[in-house]
Amino acid sequence: MSFLRKSFDFVMDVEEMKKNVFIKRSEDPISWISSGLSSEEIAKIFYRKYDSYYKRLEENHTTTKRGRFNRIDGDLHRYILMFFGYAIENYLKAALIKKGLINPISQNPELQLSKEVLKHDLENYYKRLFGDGIVDYEKEVLENLKMAILSGKYPVPKFFKDYYSYTYKLEETVNVFKKIIKKIKQEFKKLDLN
Repeated sequence: MSFLRKSFDFVMDVEEMKKNVFIKRSEDPISWISSGLSSEEIAKIFYRKYDSYYKRLEENHTTTKRGRFNRIDGDLHRYILMFFGYAIENYLKAALIKKGLINPISQNPELQLSKEVLKHDLENYYKRLFGDGIVDYEKEVLENLKMAILSGKYPVPKFFKDYYSYTYKLEETVNVFKKIIKKIKQEFKKLDLN
């Protein structure tokens, strides 16, 4: 067997291996939970930094020396909500995949994630997992987190009307987020996803 033939076989083996890993990770709820945990931890780190920043700002409210405070810290609320949104999204997708209510892989000839799993439709995912018994404040938080996911990666939201409309109740949103996460993690226990 020639060197080129061996190299070609190796490349094919690597491609097949990558395909198998892609399928396995896409269909494995634990992969989605792991992604959710990472996003949740990032959000918590940002939240502690944000909280610390505003405590310092209150203590030193008369100090206006240039460079004393990092302006970026003051914008962390958008990223806190974005990462909390990613956490809930991935947790919900994990449970829906485990229950067989969502197919993570497209049925197209090209191997890719399905359009359904690429959406950020938190309210829809929540209703599919828990039924229509969504409380108004949960609905509002899920809408705000969806807006944070769609807008948080940019310096401003996509539309002016959304400018800071989803961040004005940060503490309340974080508290409801914690309740939703607790509810989802209880569902994980029922589904044996601990």
